[in-house]
Amino acid sequence: RLYSLTERKGRLEPGLDADIAVWDPEASFVVEEGSILHRHKLSPYTGQKLDGVVKRTYVRGRLVYQDGQILGPPRGKLLTA
Repeated sequence: RLYSLTERKGRLEPGLDADIAVWDPEASFVVEEGSILHRHKLSPYTGQKLDGVVKRTYVRGRLVYQDGQILGPPRGKLLTA
């Protein structure tokens, strides 16, 4: 609500962006520099075991990430208030 995005984000309804992550709360992993998928690889969590693993991510209803692999080119859009 703070950024006036409620007409596009925050719910799964026809006509809204369907941005969701499917995760396994029972799985765990150790953060390793080689497995970090964002641009900046430095993380305070490197070497630590974390609980919960993202299995799939959908952006605007399209599968963009599955089991450790980014699928296709970036599909993000600039969000403005």
